[in-house]
Amino acid sequence: MDFFAAQDQARRKTWQLAALFTAALITLIVLTNLLVALILTWTGGQLGFSISHVMTNTPVSLWLAISLGVLAVVGIASLYKYLTIRDGGRAIAEALGGRLISGSTQDTQERRLLNVVEEMSIAAGLPVPPVYVVDEPSINAFAAGFNADDAVIGVNQGTLNHLERAELQGVIAHEFSHILHGDTAINLRLMALLHGILFLGMLGHGLLRSGRHSRRNGLPVIGFGAGLWLIGYGGTFFGKMIKAGVSRQREYLADASAVQYTRNPQGIAGALKKIAALPAGSRIDRSNAAQASHMFFGSISRQISFLFATHPPLDDRIRAIEPSWDGRLAVKNDSPDVGAAGADSTADMFPGQAAQLTGAAIPDATRVAPESVDRFVSQAGNTNEASLEYAQTFQQQDPLNDAAREPFSAICLVYAMLMADSTENIRQAQLRLIDDFCGSAGCELTMRLQALLGDRDHRDNLSYLDLAMPALKTMSRDQYLKFMHTVLRL
Repeated sequence: MDFFAAQDQARRKTWQLAALFTAALITLIVLTNLLVALILTWTGGQLGFSISHVMTNTPVSLWLAISLGVLAVVGIASLYKYLTIRDGGRAIAEALGGRLISGSTQDTQERRLLNVVEEMSIAAGLPVPPVYVVDEPSINAFAAGFNADDAVIGVNQGTLNHLERAELQGVIAHEFSHILHGDTAINLRLMALLHGILFLGMLGHGLLRSGRHSRRNGLPVIGFGAGLWLIGYGGTFFGKMIKAGVSRQREYLADASAVQYTRNPQGIAGALKKIAALPAGSRIDRSNAAQASHMFFGSISRQISFLFATHPPLDDRIRAIEPSWDGRLAVKNDSPDVGAAGADSTADMFPGQAAQLTGAAIPDATRVAPESVDRFVSQAGNTNEASLEYAQTFQQQDPLNDAAREPFSAICLVYAMLMADSTENIRQAQLRLIDDFCGSAGCELTMRLQALLGDRDHRDNLSYLDLAMPALKTMSRDQYLKFMHTVLRL
């Protein structure tokens, strides 16, 4: 898969989505104008007005004002929703009650989850996204964000409780497919656009309520409110159809991509089978989950009609992966073997904190020769057997990973990559800059990390940067600005 071509394709799909939304908006404008004509015909009935008379004799400025009013209401509501999610994936994860997992967590399940996410990120050559856990007993996950740099991944607690490592890897690979193919950006824009259409119905509902308490012109207000409510509901009806159609098709693609990335169809198929076998399934009971239903790995509720289903049926998804599946479901596992398929506890792999790091080198078999920038760019977003093997070996055997996961040591690790190799006067000037931001402890740790970096391959440095992204994103804005100033000076 060409990562950048996939992003371009996603942008084209966004234009298709905008075209569908425009068509829905034009329909809303026409229906609202007809509604006003009906109300005017109704109120002027005693004078013998017909709807054709009203349409032809009413000033064009009124119809123009109504059309602009509909555009304004939908546009302002969509803009408001967009502004509430402008922080991207983080805003969605926090709205769903997600809890950010620290890179230094010692919880075995959380450590396993972070390791799987890190493996997929390093293999794809993309920044490691922040990871959130939602306190829900069901098996589900989501990816959200406007781009790969802004993306986050969230999983339900039930996903950690019930899935084995290979199954968890399949779910995370599925979510990475959404990030790599640009689906997450489409999903966020879809949320904002659908809210604008929905708001028209909410406005009609408000007019209905106010018309009941109005002694003067109560019936026309109630009639107009009821009409707006029906129009808004109709717009939402078609909006949900668009959302369901887009989402279902992308789910099949993400399932197939997960098999491609992990080379293990049993992983994601096993996860889907456990969803079907678990009483809670993939259901999510939070009230604000419905607007993000198209972002999740599994359906958050039982759909009344396939017309509105955001996900294909589980049976169809499983058979697309395993055509010979006999319909037997996986047995629910409440205590998955978290140590399977490689060590998952940072405490076991790398005892001690960043100040006590030791310099174990990556075996030569996992090293790659220096490559050009063009070669690195061509590898972005692509995973294969070799890149996954590299990621797993890199993650499990390199003690510098501990430094990349802690905010302070991650900053020093970036500084260490920028230190001059031999020119002493330049090194001293650089250390003074670091001392201004991090103090003497930062200078000492930077020098220690530079010694550990040694003459490692450039690909390793990029992998450390990918791994350090969640820790670096915890900086405040002031810290970030000073950090970037120091980086540029270095």
